[in-house]
Amino acid sequence: MKIFKKLMTLLLVAAFALPVFAATDLLPSKNHSGFLGKSGKAWYATYSDYYYLYGGTAFKIKFQGTPTADRTITWPDKDGTVAMTTDVSTAAPPVNAVTGAEADTTIAFTAYQGTFTSTLTDKDMFTIQGLGAFGDVSVLRVEQKAGNATDGTVLEVVSADADVDALLVTANDTSVIRVTGAGALAITGATGITGATTITGAATVSSTFQVAGATTLASTLAVNGNATIGDNSGTVAVNSSDWDISTAGAMSGIASIAFDNSAIIYNTTVACNNACIKGLRAAPLTLVAAPGADKFVELVSAVLILNYGSEVLTESEDNLVIQYSSGTDITAAIESTGFIDSNANIIKVVLPSAAVDVTAANSINKAVELFNTGDGEFAGNASDDTTLSIRVSYRVHTAGL
Repeated sequence: MKIFKKLMTLLLVAAFALPVFAATDLLPSKNHSGFLGKSGKAWYATYSDYYYLYGGTAFKIKFQGTPTADRTITWPDKDGTVAMTTDVSTAAPPVNAVTGAEADTTIAFTAYQGTFTSTLTDKDMFTIQGLGAFGDVSVLRVEQKAGNATDGTVLEVVSADADVDALLVTANDTSVIRVTGAGALAITGATGITGATTITGAATVSSTFQVAGATTLASTLAVNGNATIGDNSGTVAVNSSDWDISTAGAMSGIASIAFDNSAIIYNTTVACNNACIKGLRAAPLTLVAAPGADKFVELVSAVLILNYGSEVLTESEDNLVIQYSSGTDITAAIESTGFIDSNANIIKVVLPSAAVDVTAANSINKAVELFNTGDGEFAGNASDDTTLSIRVSYRVHTAGL
């Protein structure tokens, strides 16, 4: 009888307790204790609406629509903070949000434009630093690598303010700017170079090119506009492979200078070696080339300088004359006796005849030459070491015929 009463009591308790427990709370034995499942015996699934309580405050998890299939949310094995979509900016990330890469990294903008902006006024706004002991590599490389580009610029530096330098390059005891490969250096704006400069490729300057430091041009420099050398504060020298101009203005190796004004007197020096002297009858020596259509040469003077060798030259009835290549004489006969057969160095000054009447056909576009008018060539000087130098002064006129 006592056993039956105890059984009935347990059934009544269970009948009232189970519905209350199922409809209300599943509680641990005390605060901050108890587990749902354990290692090796985890719950397979739980079912709830979307309310969770933490310290009496409701925490909700809500699906956007009814799931149509199983969904998986994977938590990485890292510490961190879960952010709401409303807290994540859709704008470009700030520079200070870019942390060190864990491997070689590529930022691909694909078909989008990337822009970095800053409103700083008291320090550099964007800096890329090479901190390693690197070799022949670049701290920053900008390249056009793929695609079939037909125009455009790989690197464009634009300064919107007249007080801002578009590009400032500073180096420590090495090449500052190097242009290599097949590309040439083309400068289309005013340019000022205040340091030493070496250009080893073709350089084209279509505006002002100002150099305040030592500059070496190891190739062609083409200036497509006005060119000014010097500013009256220093000297200029030209040292080419065949002619020179010193800092004092002395010119050497310059055969002639062409001027538009017919009043200009040209000067040239023509050498005549021993074989040339001994062949002046058969092969007259050209002193001034034919000047061109409708132009003729006016001889101002000639100076013949004989550089005596080991033995004298010989002549019989042989004299010299300066003539046009047509055969018309410009000077009177140049007596050879006492000159060509001299046994010492000797100089003879020759002037044109006082009055020379020459037809246009015999003078226009004709060369000026030195000719032996005698009955034979000069001989003698067995050592063949006597030579002749002729210095000619002349003008070039346009006939206008």
